[in-house]
Amino acid sequence: MSSASQHRGPGEPADTGESEPSDELSVDAPTEDELFDVLSNRRRRYAVHALEATDSAAEIGDVAEQVAAWEYGVDVEQVSYEERKRVYTALQQSHLPMMDDAGVVDFDKNRGTVEPTDALDDVEVYMDVVQGNEIPWSVYYLGLSGVAAA
Repeated sequence: MSSASQHRGPGEPADTGESEPSDELSVDAPTEDELFDVLSNRRRRYAVHALEATDSAAEIGDVAEQVAAWEYGVDVEQVSYEERKRVYTALQQSHLPMMDDAGVVDFDKNRGTVEPTDALDDVEVYMDVVQGNEIPWSVYYLGLSGVAAA
């Protein structure tokens, strides 16, 4: 596990920058750049969605199955072994360690588990999901501001 998955305990003082490593800030509050890096890849976005459904640790295999189903546009039961393995390998070797370093998940490669952290809620702020013909909130507020200014 990376050092980014270590968290301060309750009652411990906030990071003053004097004695703790600088990457401790990314644990409690991932930077905007880190969040954008996490969201810059569709597979990581799918993993975020899959992890939002659980409040506890999930098996990498279960996450990989769901991500593969979304990627290939099929039900989870229809995901082939090759499709699942392809996604599983990429998640295990690349995506989940990167998300762990950003502090969005706690990834335990040895146990094969991944657990969402409180920082996963921060990621949701940046995911402007638009369904069908809906207007994104950002465009709505921009338009509302334009009308108010006029």
